[in-house]
Amino acid sequence: DAMRYEIGDELLSLINQEDRYSAELEPMLSMLPSYTQLGMAALLPNTSLQIAGNETATVLVDGQSSMGTDNRNKILKKALNDRGEAITADKLLNMNQIESRELLKRNDVIYIYHNRIDHTGDKMHAEGEAFEAAEQTLQDLLRLVKKLVGANASSILITADHGFIYQDRAIDESDFAVA
Repeated sequence: DAMRYEIGDELLSLINQEDRYSAELEPMLSMLPSYTQLGMAALLPNTSLQIAGNETATVLVDGQSSMGTDNRNKILKKALNDRGEAITADKLLNMNQIESRELLKRNDVIYIYHNRIDHTGDKMHAEGEAFEAAEQTLQDLLRLVKKLVGANASSILITADHGFIYQDRAIDESDFAVA
């Protein structure tokens, strides 16, 4: 979640430094507007996306709420005839080798959600910690790759639902576009 291209390039370098792995980086465009709820929904298999007409603005994937890992898990299971699963990165990292291999055996596709960068940046008092969050995310993602390969995964796609803009100063009036 919330990964800039530069962070992806750094992750590419970390993965390719490992003896057993090879990785490629390909830029892609997301849908606009680009924000977590819509981006996560758009990355799920779907025939239609709708924004609920209420104050939550929940994004519906084929009529199903995509809010939260449990709902995204339901969407994947339905779309992939129970051969897909959505879990959090923490949950996978806490699995032992037998559990992670079982997860891979029972699924054709697994979505693993990690949101340290976005979670950190969403807190106004923690915005300055974005660099540390990005660095820790790189280490977490490398650990996830190693864990997945150790559980017999052969293809891993790492993507993000949106990027982020970082600034450490107030925006000048001249930086704004005139409508």
